Amino acid sequence: MNYFNKLLGCTLFLLGSIYGDLAAQDSMITMDLRGCIDYAHKNNISLKRSKLQLDLSEVDVKSAKAAFLPNLTSSISQNYNNKPFGEQFGTPTNSYSANYGVSSSLTLYNGGQNRNDLKVSELNVDMSELDIEINESDIETAIAQYYIQILYATDALDVNKYMLDVSIKNRERGQELYNLEDINSADLAQLESQEASDRYNVVVAESNLRNLNLQLKQLLEIDSETTVHIEIPEIDDDRINITIPSINTIYAIAEGIRPEIKLNELDVLASNIALSQSKAGYLPTIKLAANVGVNHNTTSNFNFGDQLQNSLGNGLGLNINIPIFNNRKTKSAVDKSELNIVDSELSLKDSKNQLYRTIESIYNDAINAQMKFVAAEQKLLSVDKSLGLVIEQFELGMKSPMELLIEQSNYIATQQELIQAKYVALLNIILLNHYKGDEIKI
Repeated sequence: MNYFNKLLGCTLFLLGSIYGDLAAQDSMITMDLRGCIDYAHKNNISLKRSKLQLDLSEVDVKSAKAAFLPNLTSSISQNYNNKPFGEQFGTPTNSYSANYGVSSSLTLYNGGQNRNDLKVSELNVDMSELDIEINESDIETAIAQYYIQILYATDALDVNKYMLDVSIKNRERGQELYNLEDINSADLAQLESQEASDRYNVVVAESNLRNLNLQLKQLLEIDSETTVHIEIPEIDDDRINITIPSINTIYAIAEGIRPEIKLNELDVLASNIALSQSKAGYLPTIKLAANVGVNHNTTSNFNFGDQLQNSLGNGLGLNINIPIFNNRKTKSAVDKSELNIVDSELSLKDSKNQLYRTIESIYNDAINAQMKFVAAEQKLLSVDKSLGLVIEQFELGMKSPMELLIEQSNYIATQQELIQAKYVALLNIILLNHYKGDEIKI
């Protein structure tokens, strides 16, 4: 029995360990840029709400189509009448009556209102789909920005860690030189201060990287118990120094495919349809109506069946309503619709101008970053060589700590310029490709 308890305990322990390992694995997600975007497409609440609006628009289309069909209504009325003094006049004190009927109507003509309503509802479906595309594009752009910032922060952290290692070695060598009385305590204090400063820079860089990861995680709406690990891709210089098409070339493509432009174009079309809807107020409405009905009453001398047969009746009618004067409501609606057309056309023009300005800004940022990247690469070669020589001379006692710290400062500044230019160029190149219709990827 004791052996069995030990065996059971070991088994439960192993199962618990396996479950813990599986749980730990489930709480870690490794993603590249496309993985982040695909995850957002499936889980982002804003996108889900946009898709819900599309579903609602499709319901409106069904309602608009149903307006072309006749309606059908049934009615039943039950009435009880009481005449307290009826017997004095030879009529029943209590009586019961009922009416049963079925009616239907069909709109034959209403100035094209039903047809225009259908067009508008179908346009709303197209506009809802474009809203989804705009939402997806905005989210993809935001994810790309956070992702590139994480890549930049990762490289910046590596640079700060490298400089900390250099500072530790310099401080250790400075301690040796101080012990040999080749430098004074003030020089040693400068080296120690630089080490402390570089150690602080590493902490700040680590904190910045954690914050960026958290912001990306929140954008993806991943729960707090799940850890996201971002894959760091290899990015060669050719990816940064790629030839970028002209602004006008990119804009010409973007103008034909961007959802915000298409949305404004549909808005212009919808405004013109709204004008037709307003003008329908001047036109007559023609409806066809039909009904069938029976009734019975307990005061009748006929039995129930005979009453239904005798009272059976049906009717067919044509109703024509011709508007004559409605306190200028139709005229005001037409005037507003015409003004809305002008407004929607201005919005379309403004949207195109805004698109051009955005592409122009991204293009200039990309070109400037490319030029800075090339210049920083060349500068880093000389700064790196100079730092190496100064470190060697410092270790030999030929350079002062101040000269060493100046070279270290130049080196880290150049490194930061290089990686900043690298990732600014990369981000803007990705965005320009996105405006050309390419998927966001590295």
